[in-house]
Amino acid sequence: MIKFITDYVNPNEARMNYGLLNREYDKSLVEYLVDSAKSLEVLQNEVASIKFLSHDFIEFESQIDYNNHIRTRKSKKKKKKEVDKKYMLMKESRFGELILKFKISCKGEEEIISKSILVPLPDDDGYYTIKGKRYILMYQLVDASTYTTRTSVVLKSLMPVYLKRVPYSQKDVEGNMFEIPIYSTIVFGRDVDIFYFYFAKMGVKKTL
Repeated sequence: MIKFITDYVNPNEARMNYGLLNREYDKSLVEYLVDSAKSLEVLQNEVASIKFLSHDFIEFESQIDYNNHIRTRKSKKKKKKEVDKKYMLMKESRFGELILKFKISCKGEEEIISKSILVPLPDDDGYYTIKGKRYILMYQLVDASTYTTRTSVVLKSLMPVYLKRVPYSQKDVEGNMFEIPIYSTIVFGRDVDIFYFYFAKMGVKKTL
């Protein structure tokens, strides 16, 4: 058996897409962020507009001033003369700095502004180290976009979309029993049949 395993050659090995498994086709996280910044240019009208000018990415951590990225939180307890602040320092993380430059126009006035954000840096294995823990970008995107409940799959966004699947038994005219699912979504607390959206978009005939 051991000899057979040693000599065995999988005939499908040549068909394996190792580049996909090793994430060789993925774009860098910086490219996705730059694309998101460019999407702000949709604001174009006579009153105000946003123009994306350029970006610069600093990969060397020694060139980044982390003091500009320290976040502060104010506690609810107030002292007599001052508000106590708790500083959240970023430790055991690897970041680069992405600097985005925009031109903002509003009511005839223009201003050039720069915004800088910290972007996690991948290591040689494609992992991101954030607060002492290692993450893979692909898994984080999947985990962050959906979660499941007992009866539904929930898509997480600013306005969550709840998709419910309920089993249903139905008998046809010949007496055959079929198990069919009923799909619905919850809109403002009410169950709405998914087919309503198809009917509204495509019409009854095309939907059927």
